[in-house]
Amino acid sequence: MSTIDMRSEVSDWLKDLDNEFLAAVHTIIGNYVAKQRRSDPIMGFDLQGNPKYAEATMNEYEQRVERTKQGEYVTIKALKEEAKSWLSLTE
Repeated sequence: MSTIDMRSEVSDWLKDLDNEFLAAVHTIIGNYVAKQRRSDPIMGFDLQGNPKYAEATMNEYEQRVERTKQGEYVTIKALKEEAKSWLSLTE
């Protein structure tokens, strides 16, 4: 089940909860969200709707910078040459 489907299903369930249980769910979610905001904020979302957290995002960017410093990158010239082969695949 995708994240979008889960959000939709939970939203539907919330509409049918009695007030007492809804208050409990509200407290649980509120505490979780507050903790997330304090410790590791969400920087954005991936294409599937999953959150991208600050710490993991910074680690990923630092690794990319390090790989670039070590010469692991593609030049514009090399990319243009590779793109020529993409055109022949579509014909």
